[in-house]
Amino acid sequence: MHTRILLCLALLIGAATTVHATPTKDATGTVKTETLSAANAQSQTVSYAVSAGSDRLLMVRVSYDTEGADLSGTTVTYGGVSLTLLDTQTSAVSADQGVQIWYLIAPTVGTANVVIDLASTTEFSHCLSVIDAWAGVDQTTPFGTTTKIAETAGSFTSTSISVASVADDLVVDVIATFFNGVITITNGAGQSSDAEEENNNIITTGASREIAVGTSTDLEWTFSTAVTGYRTIGVAMKQVGGAAATGGGQMLRGCCQ
Repeated sequence: MHTRILLCLALLIGAATTVHATPTKDATGTVKTETLSAANAQSQTVSYAVSAGSDRLLMVRVSYDTEGADLSGTTVTYGGVSLTLLDTQTSAVSADQGVQIWYLIAPTVGTANVVIDLASTTEFSHCLSVIDAWAGVDQTTPFGTTTKIAETAGSFTSTSISVASVADDLVVDVIATFFNGVITITNGAGQSSDAEEENNNIITTGASREIAVGTSTDLEWTFSTAVTGYRTIGVAMKQVGGAAATGGGQMLRGCCQ
């Protein structure tokens, strides 16, 4: 009788608890590449090696200044395979400046080129790409709902966005600030930096990540000098199996009778 009760309790615990793991970054890590106007480039090509792993996802976070070209024609490919645009943040004031997040589910293992193409005769004034691959990402619904902001007129020394999440999601962001000069941007406490790139003409870009502990995750940046505007996007990358919250137990008929 005691043995059956212990077995019942073990089965109930197993039924009530599902363990999920935060997505993990590929061994290649983050590759950052900046293209400036001196290159007269209409595209950017970056080699990236995706390692073997389960439930893979390739993510490309980009900031742009295209000197007049609308970002709507931009494409991103990896090894010739098109990435999906998750979201864009520009503004009505300057649609040629902004940030985007692109992704590819189950990228092919191996080394291939990430190509960002303006599909325009206008070259980049500035393009910074932040590329990384991840394992343990939900392949059906890899991301939650984006949160994004565009401030285009004013004086700002910091920013904060709240992103919907569940515990153990990996919350990521990209930000571009606009200021005619050199500034330093710093991510908030609890965030890990993937990029804090200074460009001494107009744009400074950052990208970060943070493991969620609840239903909302704040992503923050501070600026060493007040900026006249910024664009930012934040989103939760979903772990395999969805929410890490545990469900209620269920009665296993016959087990404890």
